[in-house]
Amino acid sequence: MADWIPWLVRCETDVCGQSPEPGAFYLRSEGISWPLTLRSRQPGDRIRLSGGTKKLSDLMIDEKIPAHLRDELPVVCAGTEVAAVLPLHLSRSFQALTGQDSVKLSAIRMEDESCIQIWNMSC
Repeated sequence: MADWIPWLVRCETDVCGQSPEPGAFYLRSEGISWPLTLRSRQPGDRIRLSGGTKKLSDLMIDEKIPAHLRDELPVVCAGTEVAAVLPLHLSRSFQALTGQDSVKLSAIRMEDESCIQIWNMSC
């Protein structure tokens, strides 16, 4: 199990707008396998991007995430599928379109030693 850097993770219902909130991901509400879970990456995890699927380990290398931080990024899962790696990428499988009811996810790295806080207003 990874030592987690404290993150403030928010999950709330919203409508995906023309100008989405910077740093937020909008998952389409329809078809999500509830509950959403928050965890660190696991061996073999994959995310669906515009060019197909990619292993999270390769994604983090491509994004130049330092090795010692890779297990500390929050991974959001819907059922067994990776929905997002916060704050990097949202899976194309879950991406909401403008005007769709959605679940807004955002993550902020906390600078102090507080615990991870999770608000899930839509579950």
